[in-house]
Amino acid sequence: MKKNAFIKHDEIDLTELTRTIWNEKIKIISIICISILVGVCFNFLRPDLYQSSVIIKPSKNSQFTKFKQITDFININQSKFENPKFQNVSSEYKYLEITNDSILESFIEELNDTEELIIVLNNIEKKKNQISDSLSDDQKQKIFYYAKSFSVNKVEKKSDYFLKFEWDNKKESIEIIDETIKLALINFRNSFFQELKDNLERQKIVFLNLDLNRIDLLKEQSLIARKLGILEGKIEDIDQSQQGYYTRGFVVIDKEISIIQSREYQDFNNNLENINLLKELELNWINYNLFLIKIDSIKNLQKTLIISILIGLVVGLFYIFISNALKPQKRQKK
Repeated sequence: MKKNAFIKHDEIDLTELTRTIWNEKIKIISIICISILVGVCFNFLRPDLYQSSVIIKPSKNSQFTKFKQITDFININQSKFENPKFQNVSSEYKYLEITNDSILESFIEELNDTEELIIVLNNIEKKKNQISDSLSDDQKQKIFYYAKSFSVNKVEKKSDYFLKFEWDNKKESIEIIDETIKLALINFRNSFFQELKDNLERQKIVFLNLDLNRIDLLKEQSLIARKLGILEGKIEDIDQSQQGYYTRGFVVIDKEISIIQSREYQDFNNNLENINLLKELELNWINYNLFLIKIDSIKNLQKTLIISILIGLVVGLFYIFISNALKPQKRQKK
């Protein structure tokens, strides 16, 4: 019997709840109307804002086969560094691979620091306001506010990246995206070739230092051979160890010193020259199409109305429930 009573009590509460909402429907509708009015006014008063988006894709791998000779040379040297005589050199270098995906990822890192975007936004603001000096604090705040909306995210299960940016002018937003990507490409391209050159130069220094150390050792052994009067050692008497290298005779040792000193490291020089030649080529580093930029207005009246109605409904119901819950307490006080 108690169980039935509880069920009956719940049914009464639900009926009472529905009756309360129905009786107070005018108040709820009024609150919803006020919420819609506030939402519409907010949507009308807020400045125009547009979100521009574009897909950035990797270029064709064929664009980067031109670097294969250079990367192969660097990687062959890297394999040599695993020899114990190079000691800790191998830990300082990594194998190098240049592909369309690796190029795109490196470019996105450059783009994500927003340094290029800030420069472009500064130029846009100066051009709009026809000034050549520094911007005002308000203008700088505006730039940093919009710069926060800039994002580049990887497309799921693809090598592509999705770039998004918010600005208050449609035409300018396309110009900003285009100029930002172009400036980022210039900076990326410069740093890419500089890193490639630095890599070769570091390896060249390693081999140069190795040769210098070898010359120091040979000079010591040559001096010993001269003191002992060993002009040219007999093959059967030659000690193959580094310490007994003097047994080869100072003529042979001096000849080896001369050969090492005359080295021009031509392989390194040729590859450095190849880098300079490649720098002059117009390579398609990434793929993006300005005509495919999508621009959406963030001032969405339909979305604002839906949100306003939902907020008004929640606030209206909450108000009715609270006011009805307080009525018995007021009666008790009277």
